[in-house]
Amino acid sequence: MLMIVHVADIIVNSHMSDSESEPDLSAIYPDAASIMGPQLETVSDWFPEVSEEIQSACEFFLEER
Repeated sequence: MLMIVHVADIIVNSHMSDSESEPDLSAIYPDAASIMGPQLETVSDWFPEVSEEIQSACEFFLEER
């Protein structure tokens, strides 16, 4: 589970810093890169659609009550 959170954090931060270029995935643990290789190779294809869901989740969980 920690590996998934680590990879997700890097993808989100990379995309948020520069959404026009390929994400910088160099900080991903080698084990994670080998396991998630196909998903990481196509991250630019699928991430823009997922980013809307991420924004919605952040708004929900970070909402002050």
